[in-house]
Amino acid sequence: MAEPGDPVMIVVGGGAIALGTAQELCALQGHRVVVLWHRDSDFARAVEGIGAVHIAAARPDSTEALDRAGVRHAITVLALSPDDQLNLHAALLARDANRPRPMQPRASIPHAFAGCSSPIPMVR
Repeated sequence: MAEPGDPVMIVVGGGAIALGTAQELCALQGHRVVVLWHRDSDFARAVEGIGAVHIAAARPDSTEALDRAGVRHAITVLALSPDDQLNLHAALLARDANRPRPMQPRASIPHAFAGCSSPIPMVR
């Protein structure tokens, strides 16, 4: 059983592929599986029956819905709806919510290859 602090895996979709994928992910340990889709009581029962969490949203590809699903803490987002445009939009929003933070250099390290014309030897 997933714990509240576990990493999140989000599945966007409401069909057999999304449900089957969520079921496979639930079989793995150490993370929570959240299925984000339209309000549908039968689908929600099926999702909860496999051990995942169903979050209903009028627009599963909205920033608000993805935030409710935990996108900022997600280790992966799978967009598996039958609507390609919705999948692309959800994936782009998820990417934007998880932009890598700029690295902060700790110290200046001298370049190991100072004076070399090419730090990578050419293979011939």
